[in-house]
This record gives sequence, structure tokens and C-alpha cells, in this order.
Amino acid sequence: MTNKKLLILLLSLSLAVTSFAADRIKVRKFSGLATRVNPYEIQDSESPDMSNFVLDEAGSLTERTLWQHYNTTTIGTTPVTNVYKFYKPSDASFLLVTSGIEIYKGSGGIFTTITEANKTVTNNSNWSFETFTDGTNELVFIVNNDINLSSWNGIAATISEEGDFPAEKCNLLKKHKSRLFAAGETSFPYRLYYSSLSDGDDWSTTGGTILNTITKCKELSQDNTNSIWQM
Repeated sequence: MTNKKLLILLLSLSLAVTSFAADRIKVRKFSGLATRVNPYEIQDSESPDMSNFVLDEAGSLTERTLWQHYNTTTIGTTPVTNVYKFYKPSDASFLLVTSGIEIYKGSGGIFTTITEANKTVTNNSNWSFETFTDGTNELVFIVNNDINLSSWNGIAATISEEGDFPAEKCNLLKKHKSRLFAAGETSFPYRLYYSSLSDGDDWSTTGGTILNTITKCKELSQDNTNSIWQM
């Protein structure tokens, strides 16, 4: 009886392996990711959904490389405190990094300081960045507890102070429903400031202040629902 059971088990395993081998598809070439075609109409060499992959310039699947140095020349001995990727409508992009008392722009593996002259901030203090419009141009807006709201357009040699800004110096910044929101001021951490509609350079016309939040703001985080904010 035991031998019969063993024989049946071996036959079952054999059939399962044979069935699996018959269902396997050999892909002799890989044509890449296809997201603009109905998944049922793509070729056997295409995939409708993939993750954790890298394509070379020819569109071939390649092995993901390990961590690499972005820059070959150090920006100093102070730690990096903030990193932000600034994308412009022209497809230009910059890596913004803060370290010590400086803000650097990174492009092509080279960092250049864009710190505004005669502006002093606390060493290794917290910065916050947000891409938004001043009503005309796409800018990256910047806050720190030691300077007024500033911005950079991706072209100028340094960041510059905005013409209008929150009543206090903040260190938290977030866009939501066509407004910029700022918080994190040292003396009034429970206040939330908001800009005018679609204009990060105007905090007066239709902007204002929410004077008393429940507790001090430690983080501004946009939720996927209509207008929920975590503070």
C-alpha cells in the first residue's frame, strides 16, 4: 500500500513539472514596457507593468547598478540636511542640496552654491522646498527660519527674496489646492499661513493666516482626499 502511494505521488509530481514546462514562454528578445496599448494586445516580448528595472539608451533591459557617487568633488565636511529635485516645464532638472549654511544646485554631477549674499542662516538648520508658480513662472520656493520666503528660477546665480511673504519666517512649505501653505515659525509654531490662489509671491490679496491650530505644526502633508492636512 505504501509503495502504491509513493508511485502515485511521483507520477503527480512528474505531471506537474511537465505541465509547468509546457506553459513556459521563451522570450528571445525584450521589447520593453508597453503602457499605451491594451494589455491583451501587446507582444509576448513586451510587459504592461514592471518595476525595479533599468533600460539603456536602446531600450534594452539592463542590470540595475549599485549606489554611485553623484558628485566627484565634496561640498565640504558638514552633513547634507535636505535634498530636493526641481523640475522645470522645459524638462530641465536640478538637484537642490542644503549643507551647513549653504544651498547648492546640482547639475551634471557638479554642485554650485546658490546661497543669496548677505543672508545668514543657522548652521545645519532645516529648509523646505516646493515647486509652485508666482503667477507667471514656475519657481522653486524656499523657506528657512532665518530668512523670508525666497525662490529660484533655475537660471539666476542665487536664490532671491520674494516681494511678498508670510508675516513670519517659516521652515515648512507645501502646495495644496492652488495655494502655498507655510508653517513652522519658531515663536508661533501653531500658525498656518497660506498664499493667494496660484501665486506664491502674493500672501495678502486672498492669502491669510490660520492663527490657532490645535498644536504646533511639525509637518505639512498633503492627503489624497479633498482637503485633509496633517499637522
